[in-house]
Amino acid sequence: MADELDDALRRLRAEHDDGPDDLSAVRARVLAAAERGEPVLGPRRRPRWAVVAVAAAAAVLVAGGAVVVLAPSEPRPEEVQPAAPPQWTTAWQVLDAAAVAARRPAPPRVAGYRWVERLRREIKLEGPRWSSPTAIEYAQREEVWVPDEPTGLWRLKRTQVAPPRQVGGGPPATTPVGAVPATGEWTAPCGRFPPDGSFDSNCDVMRVEADPRYDFAPGPLRQPFTKWLHKTTSVLGTDPVGRFRVAAEVLTRGLLPHEHLGELYLAIADIPGVRVADGEVLLEGQYGVAVGITDGQVERQIVVDPATGRFLGERKVAIGPEAAPGLAPGTVLSSVAVRTGSVDQLGKRPG
Repeated sequence: MADELDDALRRLRAEHDDGPDDLSAVRARVLAAAERGEPVLGPRRRPRWAVVAVAAAAAVLVAGGAVVVLAPSEPRPEEVQPAAPPQWTTAWQVLDAAAVAARRPAPPRVAGYRWVERLRREIKLEGPRWSSPTAIEYAQREEVWVPDEPTGLWRLKRTQVAPPRQVGGGPPATTPVGAVPATGEWTAPCGRFPPDGSFDSNCDVMRVEADPRYDFAPGPLRQPFTKWLHKTTSVLGTDPVGRFRVAAEVLTRGLLPHEHLGELYLAIADIPGVRVADGEVLLEGQYGVAVGITDGQVERQIVVDPATGRFLGERKVAIGPEAAPGLAPGTVLSSVAVRTGSVDQLGKRPG
């Protein structure tokens, strides 16, 4: 060690004209610290530039009358702390990071069917809104199998995840609350499922419709998402909340080709009023960042993982007093957690 230190000090004296004239005191103190067993150098030989920098720092500290204590070159593996999560301040930061991650190649698909799972929780109100209505939460799981040729047979399976439960409001409800989608299993061409037609699409126009929700083919988009969102919501006066709602619906359907995901993220980032709603959201066991927009009463949010580019789901959160009478602001009125995959058989699940 003495030879290495002498070499570093000679370099320091030669390269720094304004440095201390006599570095012998530095040498003596560093060697004394080493003899006492204090940390001086790490277990690996440092690059030459690092030794010179350490010696320079030691000289400055000694000249100022301080005690020299040199840390090891690197911590032991068990001492390494995980990096703190990024502090997201703008929606553009979140969605741009997610768009970059989404441009990475997707895992290989299994030929046959695209599988989409949506775990939906929703609070419905029963009774007059001005007299503390009863709030009941429903939880359902939807699974959809979409053939690689979208004009073929689709399958929808909807099941109840948990019994309805009261989460607030007035006395317990004695009748079913609101319209809850029926449970069951259906198979139909083009996704035209009875009884509510929630996945209705027209086989005749599926290939030519300019709606990215029905665009299953790879390759460039027929038109940029930003332009498409303006066109689709033109009846709403290109309202930013309406544009965000439509974009969220596209993502929640889970049918958008992976290669177009980043483009949609950037189109959402361009919508005025979009903000970071929550820097860390736990949505059905998956952590992400919530980006949303509010109409003054309810904030609609999408939840993404900026590190992987995955879309995790969406939420609606009460903001104003009229959003859900009897429920506190910040209450999650509904959430949908989305997972996707590919399988080789109709009705089969990934894994």
